[in-house]
Amino acid sequence: MIANGPQRVFIGIPAYDNRMDCDTMFSLFGASHPRSRVEIVRKSVWSSSLLHRSFTELWAECARVQDMERQHGHDVEWFCMLHSDVAPKGYWLDYMVEEAIRVNAEILSMCIRIKHFAYDYSTAMHVNGKYKRLNERDLRGLPRTFTRHEVARLWGLREYGALCLNTGCWVARFTSDWVRQLQRPFILDGGIHWDKPNYPCWMESEDWMLSRQLHDMGVEGLYATQWDNCHKGIAGYATWDNRRGDSRRRAKEANSRFVGLRKPSKNGKLRRHVGALQ
Repeated sequence: MIANGPQRVFIGIPAYDNRMDCDTMFSLFGASHPRSRVEIVRKSVWSSSLLHRSFTELWAECARVQDMERQHGHDVEWFCMLHSDVAPKGYWLDYMVEEAIRVNAEILSMCIRIKHFAYDYSTAMHVNGKYKRLNERDLRGLPRTFTRHEVARLWGLREYGALCLNTGCWVARFTSDWVRQLQRPFILDGGIHWDKPNYPCWMESEDWMLSRQLHDMGVEGLYATQWDNCHKGIAGYATWDNRRGDSRRRAKEANSRFVGLRKPSKNGKLRRHVGALQ
């Protein structure tokens, strides 16, 4: 069970047009065990074609809810964001909060595959002014929950920047001072290299820029963790615990028919669960 008393969580779901994947909905139903100490204070959806606007509005709404809760002697300890196309395995919120408390994380982000069959992930490192994504082989060589220091040791780096987390599924310790020091928490930036052939474009996503902001502010405790999930698109880009040797086979097996609340049976076939997974 989760230590330190009840943990109250605000869940924000950014959406493009007020819709979410069915598997994401199932994952929300199975986010927390009924006897868990995790208490979901509010689930909120903010819909906009400007996703970083949705992120910022949800962050501000969580702050407003926290102010109201504090007037009644309570608090909101955690902000959680779940994208409308991400479906984590059941009881994922219990795991995320428990693991964040265990490692004393300020932010804990789930490793999620990008929508491509190359097995690259949204989690990255900022090294020498550039971003380098983690892949499946990297995750196999890392502990289940890790920081930038473990990645640097794996890659043999002496100088390195922030561990750039993704916002597909993450929790943030909302009682920390840095939360209300961020004037522009989610910034999207990009441009064109006019001085290079064919004018290549560049882009910095709001999640990686948030990680770099916190790194520059001196905020330690940015962690990433491995937990079974599926990034839904034209196929299901599934992630299984990469510490198991058969993770790629099982992910391929799940790609086209993953449903949010499923897990492999002993004979290797996928078995559907009506409730959340154990």
